[in-house]
Amino acid sequence: MRNPLMLAAENSIQELVEKILEKFPDAAYTIDGNGKNIFHIAVEQKDEKMYEFLKRNVRRDGMVEALDNEGNTILHLATKKGNSPRVLLGHLNQMAWDVCWLKRVWYDSPPHFQYIRNSDGKTASEIFEENHSDLRETAEKALKDMNSSLMLTSALIGTVNYAAVFTIPGGIDQDRKSPYFSQPILYHSHNEKDLLLFLWYTGVGLFSSLLALVAMIGIQLSRFCSNDFYMALPFRFVAALTSLLVSTIFTITACFKAYNILDIKFNINVFMGPAFYVLCLIYFDTVYLTLKYMYFALRCWFSYRGQEMSETSELLGRGF
Repeated sequence: MRNPLMLAAENSIQELVEKILEKFPDAAYTIDGNGKNIFHIAVEQKDEKMYEFLKRNVRRDGMVEALDNEGNTILHLATKKGNSPRVLLGHLNQMAWDVCWLKRVWYDSPPHFQYIRNSDGKTASEIFEENHSDLRETAEKALKDMNSSLMLTSALIGTVNYAAVFTIPGGIDQDRKSPYFSQPILYHSHNEKDLLLFLWYTGVGLFSSLLALVAMIGIQLSRFCSNDFYMALPFRFVAALTSLLVSTIFTITACFKAYNILDIKFNINVFMGPAFYVLCLIYFDTVYLTLKYMYFALRCWFSYRGQEMSETSELLGRGF
């Protein structure tokens, strides 16, 4: 009969784990048939909540440093590819989470663990490379394909806004005898405020589209090594989509403002409301998981800010 505590941990049933440890505290120090203790299983399952619970309620003396029957350290077990409860879809999110989880476990491991080889003669970084090479390539291809389409969209929006800046509604005063020669005709009319708003909207739309292009070019030129998935790629991805959303919203607003300046009458709210709602819905649906991951990664970074982040870069630097 298998250990109920180990079964509960393997299936991420934290409530049952808590009840068992509440009644039988010493059960935490048992091992399964493979020589794994409960910390090993929590790390292997990538169960962050259970891992934090065990850190708070179980004495870790010797448990984190223990090896299983195959000579795997807790760091070796953290390199295995698997579905995290925080990741529902997306190769970028899966790869980013696995890199972050490896760093997270490394913080709690003895520094020399990154050099230890298991019974197969492999270090943790070598196993991570083997297990994640396909996922990294798939994530790179998916991100580049989507990024190419978004770059085209951002370039088109930027072109529209650039042209709008020099094609002002109402045109330019061409009368050389006029005191307002070469100035916008509507600039000195009752539409002056609306014209300034139009120019401001197009300016923000143009600037935001340029920011989106810069972020997307950064993604396209990335090396896509494992360490890039930790923070650089998720940040650029969110920055690119956020800038693209802002540029799209301000471009649409400038369009409706131009209609208003030209006295084209229609109910703006009928169009703007649904348009903005759909845009925001698509945006949050796309970046929600990435933002959730970045929140966890930053929280982890602040929790261990006393340790140098560059040290973990060395862990993923060899062979990636």
